[in-house]
Amino acid sequence: QELPTTPEELAQLKQRVQGKELYYGRLINEKEDTVALFIKLLPYELVVDQSGQEHYQNLSDADMLEGSHEIEAVLDTFKSRFSGDMYLGGSPALGAYMSTVIQDDFTVFTSVAVLMVAGFLAFLFRRVSGVLIPLLVMTLGITSCIAMMPILGYPMQITTSILPSFLLAVCIGDAVHLLTIFYRRYDEGVEKNAAMLYALSHTGVAVLFTSLTTAAGLLTFSISDIQPIASLGLFAALGSIIAFLLTVTMVPVLITLLPLKRRSVSSDDQQMKQGTLLWKFTHFSLWLAISHSKKVVLVSLVIAIVALSQLPNLRFSQDSLTWFPDDTPVKMAIKAIEENITGTMPLEIIIDTGVEQGALNPVFLQQIDSWLTAINGTEMEGIKIRSINSLLNLIKETNQAFNGNSPDAYRIPDNQELIAQELLLIEMDEADDLYSYTDSGFQKLRITLIVPWADAIILKDFQGRVLESFDEHVTEDVEIALTGLIPVFSTMFTAMITSAANSYLIAALAIGFMMIVLMRGVVDGLLSMIPNLLPIIIVLAFMTLMDIPLDVFTILIGSIALGLCVDDTVHFMHGFQVAYKHHGNAQRAIEETLTSTGKALLITSVVLFFGFLTFTLSDLKNMDNFGMLTALCIVFALLADFILAPALMMLRYGHTVPDEDNSAVSAQSITPHQG
Repeated sequence: QELPTTPEELAQLKQRVQGKELYYGRLINEKEDTVALFIKLLPYELVVDQSGQEHYQNLSDADMLEGSHEIEAVLDTFKSRFSGDMYLGGSPALGAYMSTVIQDDFTVFTSVAVLMVAGFLAFLFRRVSGVLIPLLVMTLGITSCIAMMPILGYPMQITTSILPSFLLAVCIGDAVHLLTIFYRRYDEGVEKNAAMLYALSHTGVAVLFTSLTTAAGLLTFSISDIQPIASLGLFAALGSIIAFLLTVTMVPVLITLLPLKRRSVSSDDQQMKQGTLLWKFTHFSLWLAISHSKKVVLVSLVIAIVALSQLPNLRFSQDSLTWFPDDTPVKMAIKAIEENITGTMPLEIIIDTGVEQGALNPVFLQQIDSWLTAINGTEMEGIKIRSINSLLNLIKETNQAFNGNSPDAYRIPDNQELIAQELLLIEMDEADDLYSYTDSGFQKLRITLIVPWADAIILKDFQGRVLESFDEHVTEDVEIALTGLIPVFSTMFTAMITSAANSYLIAALAIGFMMIVLMRGVVDGLLSMIPNLLPIIIVLAFMTLMDIPLDVFTILIGSIALGLCVDDTVHFMHGFQVAYKHHGNAQRAIEETLTSTGKALLITSVVLFFGFLTFTLSDLKNMDNFGMLTALCIVFALLADFILAPALMMLRYGHTVPDEDNSAVSAQSITPHQG
């Protein structure tokens, strides 16, 4: 109870400590130059409700974060007076640092994305209303969706921190499609209200279906057993619907209220002379899709086969420590702790004997002791057990003290009554210590294994090996259960993989059904899914080449990308269907669709691309990968909708030659030179 104040007292303490496995490898390293202090943060507090009843209430993330920051502040006051190194590590410290990064990223992502979107809108529309209206819709859409989270009792977490950038892209995309058609019609001399009615009738169905398909793709995550992923799916889907409602209500109202000037409409020849990038890209796509539709589809098929062949090489991983840069203080602390003294990941083992005082049975305890001795310091699945702490340490140390500190007495006694007497002395002196290893009836036994930080996938196999070794050494009829951080991490990732697989299947089926309804045919609906799925397959293959694993974030890309990529496909397919129904000419329908909606498709893809690219500004590697891969998927989706989707429709409906009176741009008139 008292710290030593003289060299003699210090020598006595050192003699008591030396050689005890309860301390070495856990509290003190072998060199005796490093000590560990374990601080336990209770995740609950005792509160009194309105009726005067006392009950325990879980602390919030903010409370836990505050506790971690206060501990860090205390350490900072001592670092200047301490000649050695001091580290604050472990999962609570890592979680606190991650919360701080998320808060900073939330502000950075939103600010940068808004500035970039405003710049692109100004460059592409070159109208005040073209910038102001989408930004107003976006602002109201984001704030409405985010405000629903505290109303419904959902916290902002690492997954939902991507919502602002996602909703920004969705809200802007719907408004851009509507405004693009409106401005084109209005500049042609059509009265303002009539131009807006035309834009709504031309894009309303497509915008509705894009919102529904996006919401369907994301809503599948809401059934996940992992609450942060379920929250992302729920509110991202809700945001998509809010974006649609705001677009079809606010945009017409603002157009009516704001003064607008007409601009001269550039002819196709003028655009050719100007050599705009959009014109070149559109006509090059038309040339490929119409003149070389079979080759386009064949090349796409080869790419799909090659990409699919790489999917078995995808690597699953869940190691949050790898998300941080090497110079991150908490990461350096965890590495230093594990290099100098012990591990930072606890595996809690609860053994239930089923009978009162069963945990005091000498035969049972000796079998447990034999098992723990066998696994102490060994490696299982590449993970070394650095420390073991249990009731057995207390029993053996107490037994040694009662026998003149003889080394031979450091063992489990053969007499159950003697064990009970020794534990009674401990209970009278330090009951809290005793009951951290067993219950008051001595029916259960708690054992803590400390291991280094490791990937959740490896930890899953590690737990299996621990249970196997237990069965090899313990023959008593008892129940064993694993708990603590390690089972939580590994179980979470297993549940996440299962939930993601179910989400992908449900999302693909739901979106496929909607595309069949939109295209009014099973064949066309299924064909329209090819440009949606191919970009995702390519990105997954790219991940194998770059050795980017599927983790809690990258596994979200599939459903998010499917929900977003299908937007452009819906707009193209709907436009093609309307045009083809009007004059029955596939070539002309493709050209009219790309030349009318192509600008909106390109703008929304650019907005989405840079909206998700902002995630690469994060200090977290997982956010960086998520943003980069999603942005890459959007680029592939744009190419698929400009080239592959038209080629599929060209093969589906044939190379018809347009009439001279209705001719726009024929396959013969589109040349690589013009492209």
